[in-house]
Amino acid sequence: MLKKAVVCILLAAAAAVAWHQLDDVPVPVENGTRLTWGNDLIWGVFPVYAGGNGTTYVLPCNPFAGEDSMWDDSTIAPMSGGRLLYTGLTFQWKEQPVLWGIGFHEGDDTSRLYRYCLDSAWNQWRQDTIGAFALGEGASIAYDPNRAYHAMNYVVPGWVYCLPGGNSTAFWRYAVPGGTYVEDLDPYGYYPFPGAIIADQTPLFKWGSTATPTYRLLVSSRSDFSDTVIDEQCSNPEHEPTSELSNGTYYWRTAAWVSSAWSWSDTRTFDLQGGWQSLAAIPHEAEYGAIIAYDSGSFSQYSRSILAFVGGSSGRLFYRYDISQNTWIQLDSSPDGFHTGRGTSLTTRTPVGDTSPCIYAIFGDEAANDNPWRYLPDNNQNERWQVYDNDDTSDSLRYYSHLPRTIWDHSSMVLGWNTMYLIPAKDDDPYLYELIITGGGGEGGEAGVSQFGGANAYVIAGYDGIEVEYQLPVSANVRATLHDTVGRQVGFLDVGKQQPGTHRLSWDRDNEGRRLSAGTYFVLLDRSGAKARLKAVVR
Repeated sequence: MLKKAVVCILLAAAAAVAWHQLDDVPVPVENGTRLTWGNDLIWGVFPVYAGGNGTTYVLPCNPFAGEDSMWDDSTIAPMSGGRLLYTGLTFQWKEQPVLWGIGFHEGDDTSRLYRYCLDSAWNQWRQDTIGAFALGEGASIAYDPNRAYHAMNYVVPGWVYCLPGGNSTAFWRYAVPGGTYVEDLDPYGYYPFPGAIIADQTPLFKWGSTATPTYRLLVSSRSDFSDTVIDEQCSNPEHEPTSELSNGTYYWRTAAWVSSAWSWSDTRTFDLQGGWQSLAAIPHEAEYGAIIAYDSGSFSQYSRSILAFVGGSSGRLFYRYDISQNTWIQLDSSPDGFHTGRGTSLTTRTPVGDTSPCIYAIFGDEAANDNPWRYLPDNNQNERWQVYDNDDTSDSLRYYSHLPRTIWDHSSMVLGWNTMYLIPAKDDDPYLYELIITGGGGEGGEAGVSQFGGANAYVIAGYDGIEVEYQLPVSANVRATLHDTVGRQVGFLDVGKQQPGTHRLSWDRDNEGRRLSAGTYFVLLDRSGAKARLKAVVR
């Protein structure tokens, strides 16, 4: 039986809700720094001048590791091209984990799109020159997953949206090529699959092998093959074109050389919807300080949106792009006195995978002694931007949510599991900070409550253990892990399937059977994919 202090976590001391300084960034923090979230990690892009061509680092950070070992500067190679300008970073989580980045290379005056797959043997960045448009100051990207993705029929895991910036109103979308696991998804013996929609403009054509040593591939934009775009003989039953195909409908068939004649297969067809597509222009030019973020569910249950600040001299303007309608809608401007200058961040909970959406921002222009802000679409007009202060009734809690440092040009913030992560300052203070989000998020919620897939989860810290109380709106499989401050897993509980209602679990000993010592711990609670991270202190 636990001897409980019976206080919700974060209420034990007011400082527990303050910004907490974590590990320092192992590379200089300069203009172009951007953070994103993916695979339960923080990812940062850091363009560094350092004389000559400089370097553009991309580093993962494990916020659950020890505070002196969070950043990993050895796993991922820097982006090629030296120090890039107008950088952006986003994370693809549908089909496979992929980092997507953009940057402008001064050496050859080119804008580039980068990708790094974490689940393959690439072990390097792949890059393509962007010929459709040029990146400028205020460039930003965001990933939108394809809800209709299918590994055989709709092989497009999503899209990367890009606001190029540079005083332009242009807005673009790049279709993410899928089909990485073609060899595992080939029930027909060929690829592309019949009637499939794909985005890969140099697809790997595959078909069934025979005893013949010679094959032939025909690809055409016409069903009668009168306009052939590929006519290739090969010794293996596969072929990847060296030049990109244009978007459109294609027909293809293959043949094997048998008895001194070609033996043809049936005709198959696929639709190619790849590369960059120009979308509706944003109503105002995007300048320095512009930023975009993907959101799902904030404006209606099934809404999919790209949110955008345009920055610059009109830096209070805030827009929503309705993906289904290809239309921009002007929302409430940023709060009076706050402009989206350099260092502005816009982040949502959608990329984290939580079922309860929310939208947060910090504003640039060297904003000091301010809080993060939250956008509440259901509030009355001109009241939708609310300061995030943990509890509207407490001036002291509002103080503890104040940003820990002045927001400089190269500041960046991202939302993780119930936690904001922020790099606010430049090289004289290149630290990562965290602020654990309480349940209300600026709406008067109780400290110590974490959203858990639409329900609440509480932590009660005791003198000799930790107890978690959580609510299940539907039946779910529940697992929980307990970590110490250096990231080691010291406790694990696989509860199994539980019925709807209120449940509790607790620890008073670690995995080795030792009593929990006094100190700080983190609980990671997983309810069929909906996750919560809670902080507890054993006294």
